Amino acid sequence: MTATEFDDEFLLNYQYAGGNSAPGFNAYARSLFLSRAQEELVKDAYRQRSNTRLEGFEASETRRRQLSNLVKQEIILPGQAVPYNVNFNISPDSQIFNNLDLNKVLRIVSEHIDVDPAVCGKKQLPVYAITHDEYSSYVGDPFRKPNKDHALRLDTGVFDDINNSLELITNVPYIRYVLRYIRRPRPIIVADLSNLGGVAYSIDGETSVQTSELIEGFHPEIVTRAVQNALEAVGDPRFQTHFIAKDNRIE
Repeated sequence: MTATEFDDEFLLNYQYAGGNSAPGFNAYARSLFLSRAQEELVKDAYRQRSNTRLEGFEASETRRRQLSNLVKQEIILPGQAVPYNVNFNISPDSQIFNNLDLNKVLRIVSEHIDVDPAVCGKKQLPVYAITHDEYSSYVGDPFRKPNKDHALRLDTGVFDDINNSLELITNVPYIRYVLRYIRRPRPIIVADLSNLGGVAYSIDGETSVQTSELIEGFHPEIVTRAVQNALEAVGDPRFQTHFIAKDNRIE
């Protein structure tokens, strides 16, 4: 579907389901509902328990096609790390990287470091994501802390006023850190939001008209979910509060 077709389908289905008395939405709100629905469906596609066929990421050919253009890979080299700082690094064996925008990452599907097999007899070591609380227990356990079998990753949030940094913890020299993930899809925008009725809007910083980048087979589901979300919102007597709260629901 084009952006115009998304808009037309949303309006048609919304008015049919909600009736003529259903409150209208401007182009920004319609774009927001469509974009939110798109992201919810992408999340559902790789969460086994939240899709009707209980299929996980790449569990079927359809799943692979639906998400294939959202799968990205980053190769991060040790030299790209922020210079070590005892006030920021959690240990002498850690490196902090801020060259990846984690706001665009919905789910990391695999990660590893490539190493010299002469060091530990392997070409790759898995990287395990942990929380800061878990790290405290890891460092006191010789069988769990970073060793020649694996590395650890912490999402550090804000580093030196820079958002979305990650910290890789390993005592093994490595060649590269390879991160494969599903990124957030670009928003669906049905009209120019830069000057809508004299007001400037944006979604994820974008204002220009654009359609979904997902395959066509996903498009009817996006419209259906968007309409369901809109009807759910207008059916709530606390509509304004409810709408804002749901807008913040997307991670």
